[in-house]
Amino acid sequence: MDVPEPKTLYKDKINNNNSETDQAEKRLIKSYLKKIDWRILPVVGLLYIFALIDRGSISAALVSGLRADMDLSKSQEANAITTFYVFYLFCELPANIALKKIHPHVWFGLIGSLWAVSCMSLAVATTPAMFIFLRALLGAFEAGITPGIVAYLNYWYTRSEIGVRMVLFFMASPISGLIGMPLSGFLTSLEFKHFFPYQTLFFVEVDYPDKATFFTPDERNLILERLNHEKGMASQVNPTFKQTIDILLDWKIYVNALILFGLGSIGTVKGLFNPTFLKSAGYSETQAIYLASLSPLCGIAGVLALILFIDKVSYYKLIVVFGSIATINYSIAVYSHIPQVRLFFLSISGFGVSAITPLLLTWASINQGGIYKTLVSSALIISIGSIPGAFIPKFFVSYYAPNYVIGHVLAISFAGLGITLTLIMALYYNFENISRDKSQVDISYLSIDEQRLKFDNHPDFRYKL
Repeated sequence: MDVPEPKTLYKDKINNNNSETDQAEKRLIKSYLKKIDWRILPVVGLLYIFALIDRGSISAALVSGLRADMDLSKSQEANAITTFYVFYLFCELPANIALKKIHPHVWFGLIGSLWAVSCMSLAVATTPAMFIFLRALLGAFEAGITPGIVAYLNYWYTRSEIGVRMVLFFMASPISGLIGMPLSGFLTSLEFKHFFPYQTLFFVEVDYPDKATFFTPDERNLILERLNHEKGMASQVNPTFKQTIDILLDWKIYVNALILFGLGSIGTVKGLFNPTFLKSAGYSETQAIYLASLSPLCGIAGVLALILFIDKVSYYKLIVVFGSIATINYSIAVYSHIPQVRLFFLSISGFGVSAITPLLLTWASINQGGIYKTLVSSALIISIGSIPGAFIPKFFVSYYAPNYVIGHVLAISFAGLGITLTLIMALYYNFENISRDKSQVDISYLSIDEQRLKFDNHPDFRYKL
C-alpha cells in the first residue's frame, strides 16, 4: 500500500469538535499509539539504561581505588574521564547520518554489541593507556544511542505526541543511577577492583511505521497520513549533501545546543562526581556510592512530575523551572561542608537535572520541521551539548580536591547561560509565529517535496513554545 500524499503541511489534522468521525479517528489514534508504545519504548528504554550504567561506572571506580591501583597521574585521571566524551561528541553526527543509511534494528544492535565488548574489557585493563583507549572506544560506540533514539522516536510520533514519549525514554537516566550506584556499592564492598558492567544485546524489531505489520488497515492509513502530513516518512527520505549543509548552517540548532551545553553541565558533573562530592563531605567510599543513588531517586520524581505538566505548560517555562531547581540546589550543596546538607541538596538537584535533557531535546526536535533535519540536528545538539564532559572533569581531579571551586563555578555559570538562552529562543519563536500569522504567505504552487525542504522555514510551520 502506497503512503498517502498530503495536500498541505503543518496544519492540525484532528479537530476539537465532537463529530462522530473525529471521535472515531481519535479512537484509532489511541489504539495505534498503544501498539507503538509497547513495542518501541521498553526496548529503547532498556538499551539506554544499560548504556548509562556502563558509561557511569567510572564514577564508582574513581572513589573505589582506580586512581591508586593504576597510579594515575593528574592528566591520566582527567583523560580517563574526558576521552569518552571527546570521541562521543565527534562520532554523534556521523552516527546519525549512518542511521539513515542502515536499518535501525541493525544499527542499534551493532553498536550495542560493540560498546558491550568495550565496556567489559575495562575490567581487565592493566595500564592507564589501555583503560583510556577502551574508554575512547566506549564513547565512540555509544555515540549513536542517544541522538539515534531521539531521531528514531520522531519516526513514529507527531509533534504533539513525542513529548511524553521522550520523557518516558529519558526516565532511563535516573533509573540507571538508581540501579547502577547500589550495584557498584555492592561490588566494591565485595572488594572487586572494578565495577564489572553487564550488557545485553537488544534489537529494535520494527524500523519504520510504513513497514510495520501490527497495525490494522485503518490504523495504518491514519498514522501514515498524519506523519506524512506533518514531517514525512523516514523510509522515503533521501537527503543530499547540500541539504545536510543547509541544515548545519541553521543558527537555531547551535543556540539549542548551547542551551543543552549550559543546563546539561550540572547533570554531567553530578553523573560523574556525585560519589566524589559525598566522600569529600565526610562519607566513606561505600556510603558515598550508595547515598549517591538518592539523587536519581529524586530524578525519577522529577520526571514523573514533568509528565503531568509537559502537555499543559510551555516547554520553555518548564526548562526554566527545572533548570533553576537543578542549579540552585546544586549551588547550595557544593558550597556546604556539612555532610547532611550536601547530601540533601545534591539529591534535590536531581529532581531538576533528570527533566532537563528530555525537555530540551523534545523542544528542539519538534521545532525542526522534518525528519532529516531532526535526525541531523539532534546529533549536533547532543554533540555540542556533550562538550562539558570533555573538559569540565579536568577541574574535578584530585589535584583540585576537596572544594573543586573552578569546576563548580563553570558548571553553575553554564547553567545560567542555558536558562538565559532558553528565554531568548522563546522570544524569537513567539515573534516568528506572530509574523507568520500576519503575513500568510502562499507557497501552494510548490510541490509537497519542495515544501518539505523548507523545514521549519515553511510559512505554515509554527514553533511550539
